Amino acid sequence: VAHLIRFSPTLQIAQSWFDEFRNRIERGDSVAQEVRNIAFGSYLEKHKDFSLALESIKLREKVGATLNSFPFNILMEIGKSYERTLQVLEMMKRSNIEPTEHTYSIAHTYCSTPAQRADINRILSAYDIKLNVVVYNGMIDRAPDFFAATNIFRRMKANGFEPNTITYTTLIKKSTTSEEAASVFQDMCVANLTPDEVSFFFLIRKQERLEDCIAR
Repeated sequence: VAHLIRFSPTLQIAQSWFDEFRNRIERGDSVAQEVRNIAFGSYLEKHKDFSLALESIKLREKVGATLNSFPFNILMEIGKSYERTLQVLEMMKRSNIEPTEHTYSIAHTYCSTPAQRADINRILSAYDIKLNVVVYNGMIDRAPDFFAATNIFRRMKANGFEPNTITYTTLIKKSTTSEEAASVFQDMCVANLTPDEVSFFFLIRKQERLEDCIAR
């Protein structure tokens, strides 16, 4: 049932399977903690409306899902704004939930000005979470397009962080043309970083002709 929730095409269908999952919990069925977490997280991810998602998060206790940063990270991604990100971070603080590097990268995604980024840095510094390569890689992956991703990449380097293979691979993934992908791949090689199978997977996917795929 947890996987049926996860792969439901709409919230309405996911809701029906989630209700069935709740019924099984209430009947006393034995359900592993990991399955409870997957079911609740998958159900929450189906929401598009932030207000509805806020109400639905109260159902966590009904299915015994773990209270951690995961559902709050989902809320931030549903909210898609700086103001709602601040709201979710405040909820986490009141619930004594510590943010993670994943939280950090999501929060920065919805900042549009240096002042907003500074606010997020200040809030999360209380948890001893600092900007690092992992956070920047997450921000690049969540960028809306290749242009935004490259801006984050430049900011990352300007702040003294060295990109790694995952950084360049994510940029290839975000590229929109074969030329952009090839350029990022070349930059990776110039930086003396070794591409892995994921790097080549996304590089090949960006090629427009079969002979280009073979050449890569």
